[in-house]
Amino acid sequence: MRAAARDLLVGVGNPSRGDDRAGHVVAELAAARLPEVDCLLVQQLDLAHVEALAARDRVVFADASVEEDGPDARLRPIAPRHAALGHGHALSPEELLFLAREVAGRAPRAWLASARGRDFSFGETLSAPCGRAAAEAAELVVELLRD
Repeated sequence: MRAAARDLLVGVGNPSRGDDRAGHVVAELAAARLPEVDCLLVQQLDLAHVEALAARDRVVFADASVEEDGPDARLRPIAPRHAALGHGHALSPEELLFLAREVAGRAPRAWLASARGRDFSFGETLSAPCGRAAAEAAELVVELLRD
């Protein structure tokens, strides 16, 4: 078994809900061009992912966005934020980073890549605009992690 890569891509979303699959697509597209980077695809973030994060130097979370303003594809740095446990099953990337720092004593540098989604109905394909945004977001991730 090989050692964990220093970088991790985490694609978040429900692959059966149209554009909610965008996080998986961004992570998969970027990972195909970055063989030295590990890729994890999940429907939601939870406590089980703390250990995987704490062992990394850099983590990029990828997810669909529903924001109306700004570009369709984004990559922005994120920082640990206090986790309010008990308010649901899923954690935000920032809350997961906070828990990694609290539980494991360190949190990696992290970013959130997003692709604007428009159609979250049942289905396993992205809308055309979201597909283009996912490809753009994946390119941003590749540029970041190639450094």
